[in-house]
Amino acid sequence: MTLTQTQIMTLKSALNKFIKNQPRERLLRKDYTVFTPIAKAILNGYFEVREDNTPIKFVRPTKIEFYYHEEFTDKEEMKKERVGKTLKQLYSSNEPYDETLLIKDYIVYHQNTLQAPPFPLFEVGTLNNHKSGIDITFEHKSKVNSKEVNVRASALIRGFYVYTEKKECEAGLPIPSKYIDSEDLKYPEDRCTFLYDHLYGSSPIFEGGFSVKWIDCPGSLEPYQAPRKNVWQYAIIEEINDKNKKIIKTTVPDTRSLQWSNQKFYSQQELFSK
Repeated sequence: MTLTQTQIMTLKSALNKFIKNQPRERLLRKDYTVFTPIAKAILNGYFEVREDNTPIKFVRPTKIEFYYHEEFTDKEEMKKERVGKTLKQLYSSNEPYDETLLIKDYIVYHQNTLQAPPFPLFEVGTLNNHKSGIDITFEHKSKVNSKEVNVRASALIRGFYVYTEKKECEAGLPIPSKYIDSEDLKYPEDRCTFLYDHLYGSSPIFEGGFSVKWIDCPGSLEPYQAPRKNVWQYAIIEEINDKNKKIIKTTVPDTRSLQWSNQKFYSQQELFSK
């Protein structure tokens, strides 16, 4: 069913509803459609970039990828985790997940380790800039078997489209932007680290400065769902009498369908071939 304009939640509402509902049971069943309301809110909205209080461009996400990683807040509990069993069940398409195990996504950048001081949770709606791009975060606390856990949840903006006209952006149609004259620019742009330049690049810090604000845009779409790009499974290496366990990235693709794309900008064949 296609949502009407009045049925689509704002991004803030979608993030807070996800946290309130604590949909861990569905994620244990590997039902990743729990992220769909957030995906629709993001793909129906855009970033308004202002300089000296004047809008200069509008950046609309066209493709996003979700990341969800649970971790104990207590380091002693982290030491006791059954990592091998967790990884075996994580990537199995037909084996149900043991509810006593934490759900892992080891590619997440903002996570705690045994070796480093703990990272505090981001406030909901924080933009997390890292070497692979920019995430919209919705980290929060939860409980697993009465034990407190951090949930590192975020949406990476994998693809985007730059507009100079607000009306064109809100229409959400592929119209080449007049703002960028580089022949190297792709439409839509899937090199997600280029988003740094479009949100913050060459921005003034005096007088009115610059700002980046999220704008919810009424609309309706049924996004494509596909596996994430360049995300691989992780495995555990057990050394010397089951000690010194080390988690490594393998060359086996992680096929969990955690990517959502605006169908106006991509064909389904393109999404599954990349």
